[in-house]
Amino acid sequence: MTPAQRQQKRDEEEKAASEQRDIIDKQIEAEKQKIRDEQEKQDQLEKERQVENFMFLRFVKQLIRSGRQIEDAKSALFCHKTFTLDDSFRLFDVNQNGTVTSQELT
Repeated sequence: MTPAQRQQKRDEEEKAASEQRDIIDKQIEAEKQKIRDEQEKQDQLEKERQVENFMFLRFVKQLIRSGRQIEDAKSALFCHKTFTLDDSFRLFDVNQNGTVTSQELT
């Protein structure tokens, strides 16, 4: 084998190795991008969960607050000497039929 042929063979081997490195580099970059995309997706899901949790906790706090206000109002009413349960029922029983419906409460 002549020196020129050996040099050509080395050049071809180097070129093939360089192409292989380029292919591997592209594969590695594609995998890194996949990982970044997956991480972004997980981060977005976590943010959505946090928002849902926050909204749920706000709802629960509002329920507790409303329950307290109702209890306070009941306590205040029962403290009045002129308050009777029959009178309060009659206020809501608009039709005077002995029952209170949701429409009568609004």
